[in-house]
Amino acid sequence: MSRISSIHICPLKSSAMFHNDRRKEMPHVRGDFTHLNEKWENPLYEGKSIGEIRKDIEQRYFENVHQRMQAKAVPLREGVVNIREDTTLDELRHLADRLQQEFGIHTVAIHTHRDEGHEEGDEWITNHHAHLILDWTNDQGKSLNLKSPDMARMQTVVAEALNMERGKSSDVKHLDAIQYKNMMQEQQNRRLLETAEQLREEISKLRISRKGKEALLQRLDKFSGLFGKSDVRVQLDASQDEIVQLKEQLDELRQKVENIQQNLERRTKERDKTKEEAERLKKERDAYAQKAEESKRRARDALKEVGSLRRLLYPWRYELPDVVDLSRSKMSRHGGRCWLHVTIEGHNGYVTKPISSREEAMYERGEITKEQLIAKHFTDEIDHACCRKWLNMKGAALENELNKAVKTLFFQLPQILFPHRLFNAPGGSREGENLNLRHKSRDEILREMVDQGYNLKLS
Repeated sequence: MSRISSIHICPLKSSAMFHNDRRKEMPHVRGDFTHLNEKWENPLYEGKSIGEIRKDIEQRYFENVHQRMQAKAVPLREGVVNIREDTTLDELRHLADRLQQEFGIHTVAIHTHRDEGHEEGDEWITNHHAHLILDWTNDQGKSLNLKSPDMARMQTVVAEALNMERGKSSDVKHLDAIQYKNMMQEQQNRRLLETAEQLREEISKLRISRKGKEALLQRLDKFSGLFGKSDVRVQLDASQDEIVQLKEQLDELRQKVENIQQNLERRTKERDKTKEEAERLKKERDAYAQKAEESKRRARDALKEVGSLRRLLYPWRYELPDVVDLSRSKMSRHGGRCWLHVTIEGHNGYVTKPISSREEAMYERGEITKEQLIAKHFTDEIDHACCRKWLNMKGAALENELNKAVKTLFFQLPQILFPHRLFNAPGGSREGENLNLRHKSRDEILREMVDQGYNLKLS
């Protein structure tokens, strides 16, 4: 039973879920052990495909950065973790919590594989491991910027969370075949470039010293021998005319270099002049930007003041019917989004809906109240709760409830009990005061109530 822990992070491939869910056959998988595999999905992402999760991340990135995410970006990654034979799904969920707490990495799903392995003689050796699908982005949809110390710390966290021995660091050991081949090729290219640079220096000496030329030829023969013997010496001895032509070409090249140098000096002066002009324009731009920011600040302050005056002048436009328990209603943030939890009479527990990042920012700046957000997103639920409550009331009690409702955002709703008063007036909040609300006609409201079992006439 392996006690050495490790986690290997790689971009999430399009075929990963086929492998994790065993939707394709593989020679190293025993089907009679597949029932031992386990799976856990994060409730924040449950019911969404990998493509839908990526679209949500791209939308969050666009809302915060105001540009589209690059196609080569890797917001979703996969971590392959060694586990013990008796490692539980709860231990892996604990690891997911640690990854979120210490690195901000959200785990989308966990798949344990206890049906993969190989045969050694007549014995089957199982490779116990788990795949963690990881959301590698922050609340703004940007990729997490984890450095080498962070990744080393992650190996420690994995060992602690799974109660296993931490593996030793080895940069080369965990490279796959292609990465290793590329690394070796880069090292070889670097050595060849260094050798070529030395030869260039020797060539410059050839133009001055004959002895240097002979030494270079010997060294060139030795170097080119790595690819097969060079016949450079034979060619030079047999073609003196070619050497003369090369000297003439060298003189031409020197003249071109001199011309380039003169042109470079001229362009340098033009660049310096352009740079000075750019600095001047930058200062002007910064001054205008500062003025614009100050104007925005004054405009925001004015909007807040207007909102405060409206609340004082029209208090009923910012209140809700008493079917909403505002004291228990709250807002929370998870999964990179802001959620509004509201207690409405007739519903068990909270009714929860997401709000946009723009609405969240307006609420934090005081440009919109919690009551207005609830009225915007929970119009249908409040409509139905009021109707259920009033249809069971009569006389003075009903009149009292209707009088209270008139003083709220939903003052039009009492008229649905008296169709002759409605004249097709829009339901919901006051017309023109909260234009974000979708107002319903009398016919729409009555039809929904009939569908829910209320005894009303549609005439």
